[in-house]
Amino acid sequence: MSTREQLTTRTVSLILGGNSIEITGDRGSGRTHFLAQIQRELLNREWRTLLVRGVEPLRSAPLSSLALAGIATAREARASSVAAVVEELIEKLSPGPAALLVDDWHELDEISWGAVAAASSATGAPIILVRPRESLSLRASDGIASHNLGRRLEVPLPPLRFDEFERALVAHGGQRVDPSSLSQLFALSAGNIGIGMAIFDAAAAEGKIERTDAQWVASGDLWCESLGLVVEGMLSTLDASLVEALELVAFVGTVDVDALRPALDGRTFEQLEARGLIATVPSGQRLLVTVVPPLVVEYFRASPRMIRRMRLLDQVKQIQPTGQTVPSLDPALGRRDVHAAQFVRVVHDRLRVRHLVAQKEWALNPQASAAVAYAEATIRMALPDSVVDAVLTETANAPVDNVEAGIEWICLKAEHRAFHHDEALNSVQALRAAAAAHGRHGGTLLAKAVQLEHGLLGNGDLTTLVDPDDEELPLSVRVATHRTLALVHSSRGNLDASTRHLEVAEELDATVSLADEIVAGMNHLLSGAVQDATTIAARGWDIARAQLEPERMRAFGFLLSMCGMFAGRYSDVDEIIERVKALGDPVSVPPFADRDLSVIASVLASRRGHRRAAERLLDEAERFGLPDGPFPGSNPSWASAQLIAGAGNHEQAVTHLVQAADALWDRGALAAAALGYLAALEIDPTPHRLTALQPRIAAVAIPLVLDQLGYLTALIQRDAEEVAASAATLETSGRYGLALTAYREAIRLHADQGTRDRAAQLEQYLKQLELNLKPQRIESVRFRPDFVELTDREEQIARLAAAALSNQQIATELVLSVRTVESHLHRAMRKCGAQRRGELAEFFDRHDRKG
Repeated sequence: MSTREQLTTRTVSLILGGNSIEITGDRGSGRTHFLAQIQRELLNREWRTLLVRGVEPLRSAPLSSLALAGIATAREARASSVAAVVEELIEKLSPGPAALLVDDWHELDEISWGAVAAASSATGAPIILVRPRESLSLRASDGIASHNLGRRLEVPLPPLRFDEFERALVAHGGQRVDPSSLSQLFALSAGNIGIGMAIFDAAAAEGKIERTDAQWVASGDLWCESLGLVVEGMLSTLDASLVEALELVAFVGTVDVDALRPALDGRTFEQLEARGLIATVPSGQRLLVTVVPPLVVEYFRASPRMIRRMRLLDQVKQIQPTGQTVPSLDPALGRRDVHAAQFVRVVHDRLRVRHLVAQKEWALNPQASAAVAYAEATIRMALPDSVVDAVLTETANAPVDNVEAGIEWICLKAEHRAFHHDEALNSVQALRAAAAAHGRHGGTLLAKAVQLEHGLLGNGDLTTLVDPDDEELPLSVRVATHRTLALVHSSRGNLDASTRHLEVAEELDATVSLADEIVAGMNHLLSGAVQDATTIAARGWDIARAQLEPERMRAFGFLLSMCGMFAGRYSDVDEIIERVKALGDPVSVPPFADRDLSVIASVLASRRGHRRAAERLLDEAERFGLPDGPFPGSNPSWASAQLIAGAGNHEQAVTHLVQAADALWDRGALAAAALGYLAALEIDPTPHRLTALQPRIAAVAIPLVLDQLGYLTALIQRDAEEVAASAATLETSGRYGLALTAYREAIRLHADQGTRDRAAQLEQYLKQLELNLKPQRIESVRFRPDFVELTDREEQIARLAAAALSNQQIATELVLSVRTVESHLHRAMRKCGAQRRGELAEFFDRHDRKG
């Protein structure tokens, strides 16, 4: 039985005992729906009921609410009619048992309320009224004193539980809502079903949540401008000073009550809390305050009112502890593009609150479930390893109140030791040893062992896993095993198997983990569906930012950045990396995403000729001390090869890439290895290199790999039409940067081979494609960058050669020997990756257009 069903049963029992009831709740909490349920229950018990509704515009019209409820004598609307109205009410309530139901009591006109109270007094019929929980004090000063309610019992409506919220939304929307979208709706509404439905309806109307064949799926952040009306309705009873106070709390974020006292007095806090617009959270010796529901925060952040924000900024300055930076409230930054310092502060405040709450819970309840929350919160605070070690030691012998919590604590400790103490092998062995002591639940520990082994040591041993289809195993063990198999199969290029395990895990446990979402997105990317992977990553990124979840931001930031690299949207990748890097500490656990974003940033810096920045970012990535990861992009060797190629040392870059890819292949990271081999082939597109690398590349039969292999094979074989066909395939998959390069190569080959009409046709198509892709900035620079480190003399000679001057003409022009010209030109062409003078011209054309 759900919480609301239990509450309905208890409330009906109180009414049957002759008690009058006040049903109170926040706006949108489902008060009217709950009253309708009470009425149905009473009617089923053959009670008479009379429902009266208050109507705000008619509050000044005597007896208007009763007239609308069908009381004939109330239609005269005169004071002298009151006695007749009361008599008619008594008649409708007789013979008993009977109850008077009043919806929106706070909007009821005073004379109607007096008549209802008189009829209840005369018949003994209980009154069941519904009001917002803050309305009593308002109406007490507005004409209907609280003592007129007589003796009654209050039934406050709590927010719905997640499962109740889900059922209500499914009934409202007609079909299932996908887990990520549902989580966002639940969080944004704080479990308030009325607000949740309003958000859902507005998002559906504006296309931010869309119906698919099986479910509703959000495309990102659900805030819509039309939701402003919903929030304004919630704030309509507040005077201007309370609205401004609430806006101040919304901008400051979760903060100690004492820190707000210079700007807000105690009475203001009481009024906002009475209206359910702020909530307090005890944390150690502090009392933290935050705005609820989060939709209100979104509303204020969307506000463009500059003067008001300037005044708020002055107030914010009053409450900032010494030494802290005051956040920017510049509306020009946009609703989502709040100043990085403000955003990061809010994210870190949220993490600190979680840590304080977890620490307090552990002190009050030192058991395994509290130990897990405390240890996890400490790890995510990026505190020194000694602090984390101390917490793990402190919580090591916690009584096991929950078997799965005990298992999770062991996994947390193993993961921490593996990543922060360089004890991967010991951690894997410890997990497998512990599994034997945990019987049927030990399968979860075996799954974690394979994850650590595959990520840090290579070739996770799948034979050590339990059978995830064994229905005798605990559900949590089966889910953990399916998720581990999905991860390993994905990195090996077995996408069908990976997807099947993800689907089964979701069927067994509807709660989709972050790792599940990243693996699902990576599977789309590896299958060549770059746009689909981008959609998944962008949605996860938007939700992570909206929910202030730094670990999710890092993970989806990495996935989104990889999609951007494959699509050629380098400027988008820059923006994502900048926002994630702004988070600073704390880092996620495991820290692959942080390391990998540094790798991608180094690659981009190198491709743009920013060698020092590229070297610094590569050094930053290598300081994590992690091996090349099992997924594409999780390889510092990619960044180091890019730096080597940028210096014009292409043969060395190829050797470096092949060696790194061989190591990945030996570790079982086949998809990442195949892409490494392709990068080497891209730098050195020769028949010899193709013969050497093709067997392993072709063995990883996934579209992302095979499409690029098809293009490079056609390029090496100088098959102009096949290169054009490959370009079209790359374009369809969303790999626009490489597609543009492939079309240019097809045009060049057709021109070289004398089929100029076809070259012209492709040239026109290329121009149209570039036009269609605007305003997106698609860049096609890869391992042969537009910027290389040419000396002044090398560039001078190379530009003259690109202008079709012969070596003798260049020597005469610059008063040099022909041998000197040849020497400089050879080095310049090697650095630029050009094999002919025409390619030098193309190189400088691209370079000059970029400025």
